[in-house]
Amino acid sequence: MTIPVLQASDLRRAYGKTKALDGIDLTFENGAFVALLGPAGAGKTTTLRLLAGLEVPDSGSVWIRGEDATALPPCNRDVAMIFDSIALYPNKTGYDNFANPLRIQGMSREQIASRVSEGAATL
Repeated sequence: MTIPVLQASDLRRAYGKTKALDGIDLTFENGAFVALLGPAGAGKTTTLRLLAGLEVPDSGSVWIRGEDATALPPCNRDVAMIFDSIALYPNKTGYDNFANPLRIQGMSREQIASRVSEGAATL
């Protein structure tokens, strides 16, 4: 049995009286390409922010490669996300929006070109 690359268990997050997440469970296997879709206010951004470590859940846990990462800072998680709005990086091309996180990881130009091509083909 393989260990999931990213797993969330019973994630809960509220802002005052508003429940943004009420017990989310997710499991992502190695190599998974994931798109989180839903209407405004469904908890998509909150979920991503909790997985990336930008926020701390009220309860529940986040596991990365079999290790509890709930309290790890974002820089120690190796988790990235992109949003559907180009307004986040309006000065970058579509290619550069894909490639920038890979550059930060130190990938070669060839690796980046391959990964961007694969991601674009998937979308």
